Amino acid sequence: MKSTTVKSYFAFLVLIFLAFHDRLALAAADKLNFIYTARVMSQSYPYIAQEAGLFKKYDLDVPVVFVTPGAPAVAAILSGDSELAQISAASITRPFVQGNKDPVFIAGIKSLLTHSFIAKPDLKRPEQLKGKRIGVSRIGSNPHYFAVQALRHFG
Repeated sequence: MKSTTVKSYFAFLVLIFLAFHDRLALAAADKLNFIYTARVMSQSYPYIAQEAGLFKKYDLDVPVVFVTPGAPAVAAILSGDSELAQISAASITRPFVQGNKDPVFIAGIKSLLTHSFIAKPDLKRPEQLKGKRIGVSRIGSNPHYFAVQALRHFG
């Protein structure tokens, strides 16, 4: 694990603690629902903390739950089903632009998109995607945002 990744991990956990310190001090065993939206290494920090017993060590009940990225994850936050989420900024942009100021972006885990296109072996260059269909997990999700930006970049 790179040192910047380790630093990001610990900074992320510190931010969780600071964001909910007052609430946690009042009722240490309160349940804090945590959702994540991708089963990838860059979103594995809460799962690692759970598996390492860090939440239990500090008497925190933090179920780490996978929720489909995009609108379903944002709906979980807006409905109050989850107090905290590791989610792409692209997912909460639309509700924010539409006037919902409830979601708060605390920190970023990574500063660049790390997605990949998976294509047939005969497609070797981005230009060859012109006129082809591209599938993404969900409209409004981070993979959708990546696909749109990549296609804009390569024309």
